[in-house]
Amino acid sequence: MGLIKDFDWIVRKGFLRRFDKLGNNPVFIVDTGTIIDLSKTYNNYTPAIIEIIEREYPLIITRGVLKEVEKHSMCRLNHGREISFLTLKLIRELQEKTEDILKEAEIDSLNIDSFKYAVYWAAKDSFRDDYRKKVKDEISDIDKEIIVTALFLSRSKYKGVPISSANILSPDSHIKKTVETLKSPKFGYTGIKVIPTRGDIRSYLRK
Repeated sequence: MGLIKDFDWIVRKGFLRRFDKLGNNPVFIVDTGTIIDLSKTYNNYTPAIIEIIEREYPLIITRGVLKEVEKHSMCRLNHGREISFLTLKLIRELQEKTEDILKEAEIDSLNIDSFKYAVYWAAKDSFRDDYRKKVKDEISDIDKEIIVTALFLSRSKYKGVPISSANILSPDSHIKKTVETLKSPKFGYTGIKVIPTRGDIRSYLRK
């Protein structure tokens, strides 16, 4: 499962900093798919794994991701709940910390609106009509919220120091494609990236 399978090892060894040009003050935005994958892999040890990275880097949980995690915590699987209540408790705590980080970051509402506008059009450009179904493969509002938050943080400060990069931990192709479009010459955004949490993590570390 790539990053998720080796998540604790990668964090303990400090290899997250080997991802391409994270800089000296990175933040990590975590999407719901990553939390679900961690829960499948580590079960009741998931909170301990998340705390390993949270000791070193700010972990950002958006309000939308928290709502999704709350829903998934009510789903039962063979081994128990899809997301344990202990993991849910930690995610709630991280979301509270996120609100404090966002308040500290301070950026005016006009910039937030411009980020939302850019994400809206980047998503439109990223996903074309599926002519068999005659519908677009739409990105969710929660995914858009994650990307807007990443853009916001990439131009903000944490503990008085400019944030060097805003990194989204995600297995989601919608997020990945939209961020790639935002970084294209048409939009020209920098300082954000998606770190895929599935696939061959070794090849990504070598980039």
